[in-house]
Order: sequence, then structure tokens, then C-alpha cells
Amino acid sequence: ATRSGFERSLARYLDRFSRAAFAAGLRQSTPDWEEVRRHTHLGCENGQCSDETLAAELKAFVREVEPVLDRMARLQKQVGLEDPRTP
Repeated sequence: ATRSGFERSLARYLDRFSRAAFAAGLRQSTPDWEEVRRHTHLGCENGQCSDETLAAELKAFVREVEPVLDRMARLQKQVGLEDPRTP
């Protein structure tokens, strides 16, 4: 999933060396989801982890961050920093 997301988004902006470096890093360092959850406690409440708790946390995060990202995008367009290659 990480590789396909990278290919759909950032890969087109990078040269062959950068794409190869990303692929090498991905092969060596991508932990599985349970390891991430164990270290970050994402989706865990009172020692109990669930997909429902994770979904609720992510929805709350999006609610908080979305206005900031919208404002950043407006500022970027205002000052002429919008990348014309971005679809």
C-alpha cells in the first residue's frame, strides 16, 4: 500500500535515484501495523486497542488539521507558489 501510494503521488516528481532510495528504505524499515500500534498506542484506550478507536482518533485528527491545511493551500495560491503540475 505504501509503495502504490508513493507511485501515485510523489514518484512522478522525483528522479530515478530518489525513487530507488525510497524503494530501498521501504524494504528495510517498514514495520508492521501491530508494531506501530504497540509503540504509538494509536487506536488504544485504557490498554484496549481496536479499529473503532483508531477510526475515531483519525476522524478527530482530520477535523483539527483540515482547516489548517485549507488555510495553507489558500496562502500558497495567494502568493503564487502553487505547482502547476499538481492535478
